[in-house]
Amino acid sequence: MALSVGLDVIAGSQASIPRPPKPADNGDTPVSDYVPKGMSADDRKALREAGKEWVGTLGGFFGRNHPTKGQAGQNMSHFLDGGGKDRSFSAPEVDEMMGSLNAPGKSVATTLPEKFVELVHQDMQGGTATIKRYLARNTGSSVNAGTNWFGVTAETGSKWFYAVGSFLMACGGYAVRQGKVITIFYRIFIYDRYNWDVESNGVTKQGKETAVPESPLSILLDDDKMDAIQGLTLPNGTQPYFRRGKGYDGKTDSYIVNDALMGALVESGDAKNFDMVGAGSVHWVRIGSNLPDPVPQPGVRSEGTVR
Repeated sequence: MALSVGLDVIAGSQASIPRPPKPADNGDTPVSDYVPKGMSADDRKALREAGKEWVGTLGGFFGRNHPTKGQAGQNMSHFLDGGGKDRSFSAPEVDEMMGSLNAPGKSVATTLPEKFVELVHQDMQGGTATIKRYLARNTGSSVNAGTNWFGVTAETGSKWFYAVGSFLMACGGYAVRQGKVITIFYRIFIYDRYNWDVESNGVTKQGKETAVPESPLSILLDDDKMDAIQGLTLPNGTQPYFRRGKGYDGKTDSYIVNDALMGALVESGDAKNFDMVGAGSVHWVRIGSNLPDPVPQPGVRSEGTVR
């Protein structure tokens, strides 16, 4: 399906790239969906200890420095200790993130700025303003239609797949008129919400399960704390917070953890969901002249395009 893109003109005449507003709905699960009413004090204590053990282990030193899951480990650490503050990614990290997208995501990441620059140029040609600021608008039929955001997904197995999986990207910029010459500066923004899913399947509310191989994690994890909650279930009464079983390949011994285990830490106040945000490097396109390149600014790539 072709990408459908429009423009929002943002108030202001300063030479700055506007930041898109965060999505109105962050998608957080109500905390009451994580823990059954009437759970005993002893079971709640065991649940909290197991949750903190799991998150603390995956977000510990080895987790944060893992070659492919290090960013995911840093997310876990921030979930437990970040107090709900945004986790911000640097321009090089966002650039790397955009380079790790799967094939449909790469198509969006290539097409969106191309269409954005084209629309900005058309708008500037039809007016007399010296400087105008813009955000791309999603005019398609997806769940993000009417917002400034477009959904993309990192390639399976990449470090960014483990860290963010599917996330949102936006494009913002400003244009400068110098006679008949128009120079457009733009950059990519990203957004994702770090939270834990319990969703309705039409009959009951189910939590998402993740299988993690026992080896070598069992060396670091306190199995006694985890095994102490094997008999505890979500409010739906059927799904355990934690169990042992075979992994996605049907062969590997794995810990199988429900999202509600981490969600229970939000319910208890031991951890907080947070937003992940960032902006990539600034690019520029100059249309209509071979004037000297723009003076490099912090975050502005020295290479641009002259048309």
